[in-house]
Amino acid sequence: MSFRYSNNEPSWVVNNARGSTAQAVAKNQKSRLLQLPGELLNRIYEYALTDTSPCGLQYVTHLSIYGERKRTFTSANGIELNRLKYVCGKLYAETAGLELKFNTVTFRFREPANSFSVFLEASSPSVAAMLTTVILSSSDPNDILPEPFRALLPVMWFCKQNPRVTVKYIWEIWRLGGYYDSNQAAVYITPLAIERFMDIGAFLSDCLRGKSLNIPNQYLYYLLVDQLGAWSDPMHIRRLDFQKSSVPNFRFFPNVSSIGTEFKRAATHYTTIRNYKIGTDKAWVEYAKSWVKDGI
Repeated sequence: MSFRYSNNEPSWVVNNARGSTAQAVAKNQKSRLLQLPGELLNRIYEYALTDTSPCGLQYVTHLSIYGERKRTFTSANGIELNRLKYVCGKLYAETAGLELKFNTVTFRFREPANSFSVFLEASSPSVAAMLTTVILSSSDPNDILPEPFRALLPVMWFCKQNPRVTVKYIWEIWRLGGYYDSNQAAVYITPLAIERFMDIGAFLSDCLRGKSLNIPNQYLYYLLVDQLGAWSDPMHIRRLDFQKSSVPNFRFFPNVSSIGTEFKRAATHYTTIRNYKIGTDKAWVEYAKSWVKDGI
């Protein structure tokens, strides 16, 4: 049995050597599964369409065997999660896009916000309404500015119109580098890693929320002096629109899962050798914890 696709939608033409298309569809429509009470059927759908891996679903695009662009949501093993929708037209109508309701969906592309916007434009309002948690992550871990500032605006407006949806933008390069000392059985974060981590946090806080943290950003200044453009222009209309809009469900996070004792130790060491005022290290730790927990 095989299916043909057109415009990313199944045509429901079944190639079945044993009987006609109508007979095959009619048989599926009379399935005992479809005759179950709605409440029980919904629980079955939730169980079948919930991915148990911590990674959630990945949004991927690829060409089908017919040369058409196909959009799917796959599990960590690369297999499309929702196979129910290919059984018959009724199951397609009931389950297409339903996996978005039960899972975190990750858009990992060179420009993730732009890719998410393209997905929304190509999707029906009912599919977009299924979304609950979306993670945007750049596929380039070393790009400080993965996409233009203007790419964030459509996502901002989507979040404003859909307050129950949470969108988390993971800034891949906003991470901590260090090394493991086997003799001391401890992880040590380098001074440069602390400097870069705090600089990026201060930079994003200023650009995205208009909040100055009074943290020296020498690292970013020398690295991005010719690239900042709209990101650093305080009068840029797009930046002002973003800062003035209240979108608590669109947040920016570092690529760090927690802030522990190794960060505290490194912050104290760095602020001491830089002769920063007493208490700066504690303030940095609180900033870092807030960024990891709540984002910017």
